[in-house]
Amino acid sequence: MSAISELLNILNKEFNVNTISSSYSILLDITNWISNILATFGFERSTTPGRLGWAEDIDVLLPTIKKAVRYRDAVRTKAISKSPVETLDTLTWDLDTLKTHDVALSPYVAGIQNFTTSISRLVESKASFPEILTECDRFRDETMLELGVSVSDTDFGAATIRFADAARLIAERDQKRASDSELAQNKAAEKLKRQEEEKRRAEEKLLRGKVAPSEMFRTKEYSQWDDQVLHSLVKLCSDCKGVPTHDAEGAEITKGKRKKLIKDRDGQKKLHEAYLNWMASQGQ
Repeated sequence: MSAISELLNILNKEFNVNTISSSYSILLDITNWISNILATFGFERSTTPGRLGWAEDIDVLLPTIKKAVRYRDAVRTKAISKSPVETLDTLTWDLDTLKTHDVALSPYVAGIQNFTTSISRLVESKASFPEILTECDRFRDETMLELGVSVSDTDFGAATIRFADAARLIAERDQKRASDSELAQNKAAEKLKRQEEEKRRAEEKLLRGKVAPSEMFRTKEYSQWDDQVLHSLVKLCSDCKGVPTHDAEGAEITKGKRKKLIKDRDGQKKLHEAYLNWMASQGQ
């Protein structure tokens, strides 16, 4: 039994339902080997063709469930590729006419027929592909899962089918949904936080333009500005009004620093224009 347990642990690590096509034959061989070993201890193997595992009352319905899942596979593949689904609707006939007198099996039949009816209705109403995919997900995650049938989609289009305890499947689904919901909420919160930060920065930048460029350097750091000196003494650009010419001690500003002050003033001019346009848009 320890060897079987170790083998199952390896399978759980290596086996990926999404890439089952590459390891399917190996999986079958190992499953059959384990089934043969456990059969010697009294476990009854399923004799239903295509069914791996132990015999269950639902085995009799496996061919029908498989047909329904394959129908879903076809619908889902068409919807994903955005191809017309109308051609598949004729496949619902065999599924729509299913009948059973077994009370235990009737929920499965009812679930399958509800699914085919929903698909037919969506096709007739020319529903969007996302709506069709949502119905495929509902059949997998609610109808079948709540009946103890785990349907797992694969990358090659044919979903796997596994019977399991319905209560456990529901608990796992609800836990995953809660986790996904929390993750979505966290992402939404992070997005909102980023938007608020971007808004704050934009407002800060806008408010920096509140001061007119002609006033931005009128501080105690300077004692004279270009609009206070004679044009014959200082060569002025056409709109350099407000650019300092002398520092607080009365020393003349160097050409290099003055060039930088003019550049800063030009930048403030653009910010001030943006601020004035925003004020005008606000009716102020």
